[in-house]
Amino acid sequence: MRESRATPLLNSIFLIPLSILFIFFIFTTVLIINYNSSLLEHEIRHIKNDYITFYKDIVKKEVYKIYNLIEYSSNKDNYVIKGISLETRKKIALNRIEAMKYDENEYIFIIDYKGDFLVHPNNNLAEKNQINLKNTKDTPLTKKIINQAKEGEGFITYKTLKEINDPKSDKISFVKGYTPWGWAIGYGFYPNNILPRVEKEINNQKKRHNSFIKKIILVNVLLTVLLSIVLIIFSDNIKKIFFKYKRIIEKKEIKNRKKDQIIYHQSKMATIGELLNIISHQWRQPLSQINSLTLDTYLEQKQGSLNEDILKKNMSNIEDITKYLSQTIDDFGNYFIQEKDKKPFLCNNALNSSLKILAPTLKNIDIQMVLSSQNRITGFITLFQQVILTIITNSLDAFNINNIKNPGITIKSYDKENYTYLEISDNAGGIKEENINKIFDLYYSTKIKHSPSGLGLYIAKKIIENTMKGYIRAQNIPNGVKFTIKVQNNGTK
Repeated sequence: MRESRATPLLNSIFLIPLSILFIFFIFTTVLIINYNSSLLEHEIRHIKNDYITFYKDIVKKEVYKIYNLIEYSSNKDNYVIKGISLETRKKIALNRIEAMKYDENEYIFIIDYKGDFLVHPNNNLAEKNQINLKNTKDTPLTKKIINQAKEGEGFITYKTLKEINDPKSDKISFVKGYTPWGWAIGYGFYPNNILPRVEKEINNQKKRHNSFIKKIILVNVLLTVLLSIVLIIFSDNIKKIFFKYKRIIEKKEIKNRKKDQIIYHQSKMATIGELLNIISHQWRQPLSQINSLTLDTYLEQKQGSLNEDILKKNMSNIEDITKYLSQTIDDFGNYFIQEKDKKPFLCNNALNSSLKILAPTLKNIDIQMVLSSQNRITGFITLFQQVILTIITNSLDAFNINNIKNPGITIKSYDKENYTYLEISDNAGGIKEENINKIFDLYYSTKIKHSPSGLGLYIAKKIIENTMKGYIRAQNIPNGVKFTIKVQNNGTK
């Protein structure tokens, strides 16, 4: 990986987690603020209710205190004077109650079941019976209180009298009945009077809320800064480790390239050796023919029977033979030309050139060809020829090793979609199944005694996959093996 390509990747290793970190910071902060705001609204709604509940408990306790006082006063055994009358006990109880001090807006009131106010800070109410007394909303206030007392006890809410308090203000009272005397005992409070305390508590709650939010934001900021620093250090270490191993990998790649160059050279030399054997075999008969024609010409001349026609015929035959040898040299020479750039070529042309080189060794081989490929492929034609030569020479070796009586090779080429296929099959007996997946490995050979190099198919695979971005596969077929080469074509003829 080049540094120009690696840098954006390494930057993303730092920037993406950092971005996620900031998004997480914003998300958690907003979430906490929203949650705490909802919690604050909930608490504010309950503060007033809590205060009302608190005051309800207070007034209820006061009513029970008065109730207990009346109950105590009603028992004549609690008096030193024996035989004290009921009316006297009632007056004593009322005097004790009126002696108790209360806030002007929070007071005890007692009404008998007939509608007479016995205890109330407004003395005008005691002047006459108030059974039909109504408040500003025309609610029969006295009857409402008495009815609640007759039921036992309970809280009632009502609008107050105009003369007593703000007519727009509600009052909450706890009423309890003392049945033996027919009294309704009540004590109440005005919710509006506790509003300043409620507002004060709400303001205190808001201050605590704001203080908590500030702390959360501060903690989030500190954590984000701390994690960002850790992330920067971590990212820097990753970059150092990356470039360290990148340099190690580059050194290994250089070493491997040198190794591959050596292997390619070894493979090339092995191929050259095989081709030199083919050349020597191919030249042996033509040279023998030249030698025979030269000898015949010499004998004809010595015997005096050499004439112009015989000389021209022999020279013409020698010239044809030398042209054949020259063409052979050209065919082999083209194979050894070192190509610098990839070029488009026809698969069939490369195949025919390879078969031409191998012609002397293929005389006794039944070659069947179906060549329908017409699209050009791009690469180094000599390297592609080397792949073909490797596959066919392996078949030739297998024919000799396995003593195949009627050796045959079938070659097919065709185009399918954007790819060109070359299939080379033989009837040399195939490859053992446990070996067929290893034949493309470096230095692996199924012909150890006959071909110790084990480079040919390894190099063939490297050529097809690395220089032509294709693939080469081998599979057993009845009586032999089939090699399939697939490479991308240009779609042009």
